[in-house]
Amino acid sequence: MIYQAIGSAVAADERIQLFKLAFATAESAGLYYPTVEALYPELQAMEPNEALRPLAPAATRAFIAIGERTKAQNWFALMTSGGQMLGRDARELSGLMRVAGGSPGAFDGKQLSAEIVADLKSGVKATQFYAASEAMLLDALGFQLDPAVWEALLAARGALTGKVPAEALLDQLRAAGARNALGETVLLALDTIGQTGPGSVHPRGVAQAVSSLRAVGLESETRRLALEALMAR
Repeated sequence: MIYQAIGSAVAADERIQLFKLAFATAESAGLYYPTVEALYPELQAMEPNEALRPLAPAATRAFIAIGERTKAQNWFALMTSGGQMLGRDARELSGLMRVAGGSPGAFDGKQLSAEIVADLKSGVKATQFYAASEAMLLDALGFQLDPAVWEALLAARGALTGKVPAEALLDQLRAAGARNALGETVLLALDTIGQTGPGSVHPRGVAQAVSSLRAVGLESETRRLALEALMAR
């Protein structure tokens, strides 16, 4: 019904609300990715403009999720146009884009580290959890962060939740990646993530899976796993 309503809606405000409702409903039901794919024809047909600015965070996130980096950047630019930001959306969406395809050598390490430290010191558990996950995933992807990040993360470790994989399993995964044992690494990574997906696993476990998969050359799979994990935070 929502899909049909989006297709027939003409007014920008109505389309914005319907898209937001569709994405929110799908995420709560665990159907975010198929919903984004189903709505892609309608979403990609819209050009970012000021009237659609309230939709920019949701559109950016949707295009990041399906790997449409250029479209995601265009909608993200709309969010930040005129020097304006929309709450924490810009901060968290920039993190998703960085994890999805950012280059470790093409970012301001000092500024990013300062943003992560500020989040870790915020006292808001959801914000701390996101920042801790982002920091560990970036480290697993080869990004260099300031020592202050790890000091702040240690102090905020109580905000981290999720299933903690057995230490022996993480050691095996680390060793398999170091030996470039492709098949073993993939199997151990799958065991670490489990059937419920990266969103239910402690960030340390996901970060080790990302690091080991990257070590055996599975760059695109590594990025996808890191993105799914951070999107679930």
